[in-house]
Amino acid sequence: MKYQNILFDIDNTLINSADLIAKLLKEGAVREGVDMPIEEYRKRIGQLGEMILREFGVQNWQNVLARYLIEFNENMNEITYFVESVKYLV
Repeated sequence: MKYQNILFDIDNTLINSADLIAKLLKEGAVREGVDMPIEEYRKRIGQLGEMILREFGVQNWQNVLARYLIEFNENMNEITYFVESVKYLV
């Protein structure tokens, strides 16, 4: 069988964006007066940011997410690899 296309999800398989996501959501929540441990954000990675922030009682979650999108793009260089050798594939 010959494959014409291969779909491969690299996020949280080869690269770790969860640490950056958790960090930025936490920072946004702290700016809004809600301070939860970073571990609580990490446990919830995979859920919608809106749901995480609302669960923690962030009233202005829309503002946090709007700024999060900008900050994520500005800080993509902080994304790490799960496997050191993957750096040579990218």
